[in-house]
Amino acid sequence: MLWYLLALPFVLLGLYVVRKHVIAPSKKKLEQEIYGGELARPIREHGGLRHETMAWDGVGRSEDGKATLSYFRTGPDEGGEGERPTLVFLHPTPHTLLSFVGTWFGDEGLARDHEVLALEVLGHGVARPDVGLIGFQDCADWVSAALRHLGVEDAILIGQSYGGEVAWRAALDSIERVRSVVLMDSSGLARREGDWLPEEKAMRSMKLATIGWMLNSRDRVEGALALHYETQPPHQEQVTAVARTCDNPSNWRAMVGLCRDENGERFEELADLDRPTLLLWGELDKAYEPSHYGEAFLQKLPDAELELVPGSGHYPQEEKPALVARAIRAFVARRLAN
Repeated sequence: MLWYLLALPFVLLGLYVVRKHVIAPSKKKLEQEIYGGELARPIREHGGLRHETMAWDGVGRSEDGKATLSYFRTGPDEGGEGERPTLVFLHPTPHTLLSFVGTWFGDEGLARDHEVLALEVLGHGVARPDVGLIGFQDCADWVSAALRHLGVEDAILIGQSYGGEVAWRAALDSIERVRSVVLMDSSGLARREGDWLPEEKAMRSMKLATIGWMLNSRDRVEGALALHYETQPPHQEQVTAVARTCDNPSNWRAMVGLCRDENGERFEELADLDRPTLLLWGELDKAYEPSHYGEAFLQKLPDAELELVPGSGHYPQEEKPALVARAIRAFVARRLAN
C-alpha cells in the first residue's frame, strides 16, 4: 500500500506531461485545426489569418516589448460606396473568430460592403503570447495596441459577451479612434448572484480551476454551450474549435482569469462613452437577461439604443447571423447619415 502512495505523485506527473505535451494543442496546431475546416473556408478565401509583430508593453511581452498580433481583415467588395468606418469584431470567450463568420459572408454578409477586421484577443484562440490569469483590462489594452498598430482611426467596435466588455473598455481608452460601438449580450454590469452558471461558479471559487484544462472534453464543452442556444444547436465545427481552444493551458487560464475579473468594475464609466452605441441582445439570453442587463446598459450609456434578436439565446451572431448583419448594417447607415 505504501508503494502505491509513493508512486501516485509520479503517476499524476506523468499524466500531466502526457496531457500537456501530447494532447494539449500548441497555438500553431490550434491554427491549423480551427482555421483549416469548412466553417473557416470563407476566411481562407478572403486572405486567411494574418500575423504581424506589434509593439506591446503588457502581459506576456517579449524582452524587446513586442508580441504577435493575429487577425483577419478584408476590404469591401466592388460596389461599396464612399469611405466607410472599419468594423472591428471582438469575439466572445472562449470562442474564436469563427463565431462571426455567418455575419460576414453570404447574401447579407457585412464583408460585401464594409471593411471587416477581426482580432484574436490576448489569451484566446491562436493569439500569442501564452499568458496566465489575465483580466478585461489586459484584453482592452491589447485591442488599443492593435488599433494603433494597424492604423485604424475610424472604428466601429463590435464585441459579444466578454468581447463586449473588452470593446467598451477599449472604446473608453481609445475614444479618438472609435466612431461608434455595438455591444452584443455584453458583460460589464456586476452579475446578480443567482445568474452565475455552474461552470462559472467553479472557475471563480475553486483554487484548482486553473488546471481544469486537464479534465476538459468535447462533450463537456458541448453541454455547456448548448445552454446558450435556443433555435438550433451550436455548429459542430464551432464546438470542436471551442473545445480545442480550451485544451490549450494558456487559453484555459485566461478564461478563468476573465471569469474571476467579471465584477462590474468600470461599469459606471459608461456614462462617459459619448459614442452612438447599439445594444444588440438575444431575446432569450440566459447569461445576461436583456430585461436586466441590456436595460442597465441602455440607461447608463448617453447615446444608446437596444434591439432584441428574436428567438436567439446568448450567441445571436451564430443563431441569427442574417438578422445580426442586417441590424448592424442599418445602425451604421443610420449613424453615418447623421
